[in-house]
Amino acid sequence: MTLREKLMMSEQDRTLRVNTAEVTGKVIDGEGLIINLATSIYYSNGRGRRGGLVADRTGYPVAKIATILAGRYQKAEEEVRADIDRLGAELLREGLVVHAPVKAPSESSATLPPAAGRPYAPPQLLAYRDMQDLLALDPRSRDS
Repeated sequence: MTLREKLMMSEQDRTLRVNTAEVTGKVIDGEGLIINLATSIYYSNGRGRRGGLVADRTGYPVAKIATILAGRYQKAEEEVRADIDRLGAELLREGLVVHAPVKAPSESSATLPPAAGRPYAPPQLLAYRDMQDLLALDPRSRDS
């Protein structure tokens, strides 16, 4: 299935989750950091852009992520949805997320508090390919 076909899947099927077989990540001082262990490329959502990668919302339908963020930032859902679709396509292309079966979110995690004056900014994914060669020198990466 091509990326375009995956993106055109029905709403029910368009759920993303972290590609746990190849990806690890952590939020440090408000910056989301992700490492693709298969490619040795690391990614960031930029310092201070909490929630920008929606990594804490993977496993949700894409439409639900857009609804949650639109409510948090009081933005038009269509605008946020376009941004989330763009980010989702980028995350898929980089192998950081995969499609997953739809699961019902728990009530405690289905909403986010208001953004408290922080303006909405489209989520971004910054790729850092400069460490790729250095990480490839690690003998542990050759064991596979």
